[in-house]
Amino acid sequence: MMYALCLGTCALYVLFTLAGSFLAFAVLQFLLGGMFAGAAVLFRYAIPSVISPDRPSAAYGLLGSAWSGAATFGSLAGGFILSASGYGLPFYLASTAAALAVAPLWLSGLGRVAHRQISSSEEPDLSGGRRFELALMGGMAMSAFLIFSVVVTMLPLVVSAAPFNSGPVGVGVLLAIFNGSLLLFQPVVGRVGASRPRTWMAVGLLTAIVSFLLLVGSKSMATAFGSVILAGVAFSAISTHSLARFTTLVHASRRGAAIGIYGAAEDVGVIAGPIVFSVIWTAASLDGALIATSAVLLAVLLACVLPMSLRTQRVIAAGQSRAG
Repeated sequence: MMYALCLGTCALYVLFTLAGSFLAFAVLQFLLGGMFAGAAVLFRYAIPSVISPDRPSAAYGLLGSAWSGAATFGSLAGGFILSASGYGLPFYLASTAAALAVAPLWLSGLGRVAHRQISSSEEPDLSGGRRFELALMGGMAMSAFLIFSVVVTMLPLVVSAAPFNSGPVGVGVLLAIFNGSLLLFQPVVGRVGASRPRTWMAVGLLTAIVSFLLLVGSKSMATAFGSVILAGVAFSAISTHSLARFTTLVHASRRGAAIGIYGAAEDVGVIAGPIVFSVIWTAASLDGALIATSAVLLAVLLACVLPMSLRTQRVIAAGQSRAG
């Protein structure tokens, strides 16, 4: 399926050069999004089969870092080539890159790896607590991509308007700083936080809340740059560890479907974040939109911290009962 996606993407990029209307371009963009969604699920699914099964967060951090680096380089290179050569060449180059991706995929042996067999006795117990944690990790996915979508779609508009009044260069620097922070922090946080993922997710949510509230207190480009760095740390912590935990909560035979569901939760954040932010910004104020975004993240943080605190209290009570 990975080979098919590479070759299908290769063909789609060629078809983009033939698109003669906005409708045709939109249809091809929709199909390309499907290709990327399929690739995301397949690579995420394959990772637990080629690494130590108890530490997937470090590998997911590397995958996220590679994605951020490719997105940054691809956007810059595509824009430069488009301005220098015209419409068609960037798509031909992207088509060539998609075709060449078959080679490292084949050389890696990823498609030939033997998946670790898990007996039915090892299947995770989907009790009420386990289902709640699955739902919580879905909320984490939504929160992570709410942060991502607000930063990459709304903050450029925010800093372009008063009182920031930033030009295109400032907006470009803002996005470059955010993507650079993802490139740096995802593998680091994925490895460092592997032993305490829930703690790091809680820290990530708290960091994101601080990043948006900073802009409530100060309206300057220096503050905006600091805010997106904190948002990059937050996204790295939440997305990496929630995905790793989500894949360990289900049986291997259901992992593909689970990763697809997790991706759908991410898309909820991508879709809802800019809509809610823009509606509140238009109807009330910029500060209102920033505070509302922080409030959503605070609600998810409380959903994460309170069950953890209650569990700790039960463990302490049980220990005292045994001692008595």
